[in-house]
Amino acid sequence: EVRKITLDSLFEKTSFVEQNVFVFDDSIINNITMYSNVDEELLNEVIIKSGLTELIKEKGRDYRCGENGSNLSGGEKQRISIARALINKSQLLLLDEATSALDNETSSSITNHLLELKNTTKIMITHNLDEEILNKFDQIKNKKKGKIVEFGDYYELMSNNGTFKSLVEFSK
Repeated sequence: EVRKITLDSLFEKTSFVEQNVFVFDDSIINNITMYSNVDEELLNEVIIKSGLTELIKEKGRDYRCGENGSNLSGGEKQRISIARALINKSQLLLLDEATSALDNETSSSITNHLLELKNTTKIMITHNLDEEILNKFDQIKNKKKGKIVEFGDYYELMSNNGTFKSLVEFSK
């Protein structure tokens, strides 16, 4: 019952990944776990799914991220934020341009991992109009000036001659 949901229980079941990420001046691992005790198997799984394997191999788990992540690139900070969200095993995952600072290949890989999550509702805000990714979404909502102007799956939207189709064709 929606009316019985408290803010605390909603926040407990939700993870939010933003485009701009706050990172503590501490190790990569502490930034992922947020100082919680996390099962090593789960930690390794989220490191892989968030695309942090190479960074950790190169710099180590204890690498200091710097004040607000000053020792990391924007994409590395985004991947830490994605790993944080995955650690929580949330039922609702909200992603706002969560892979915008990543190259296309890494972004696609991470997005595919996120879309494969079971028992998780994923809501993703993106400007990435890649067919290979978008055709995996159950539904796409296209907004214009703050209002939803089209919705449907990728192929439904492409069969219409609407704004979505013209955006996709323009992006190619």
